[in-house]
Amino acid sequence: MMPTDTDMRLIEGWQRGFPLVPRPYAAIGRALGLSEADVIERLRKLKTAGVVGRIGATVRPNAAGASTLAAIKVPPERLEEVAAIANAEPNVTHNYEREHA
Repeated sequence: MMPTDTDMRLIEGWQRGFPLVPRPYAAIGRALGLSEADVIERLRKLKTAGVVGRIGATVRPNAAGASTLAAIKVPPERLEEVAAIANAEPNVTHNYEREHA
């Protein structure tokens, strides 16, 4: 799925400064000229397509009193399997492959 211009405005405009109001998706919709239902449906489709990884608060680890950085060496043939396991953990905020020297 290729995000539309409207999808990109939605994604880029609300990664920070999410409205803390009783109906945040309605507020976002008003700012973008969309209905609340349209905002929710667009986000649902973007998440299902993997364009959006998650929708939710990101807590600064140090403010919460804990932080961990971990690295593991994974054989190439198991990379997808191990990535799926790590990504299933709700507290994992970043997961990526790096080149090794």
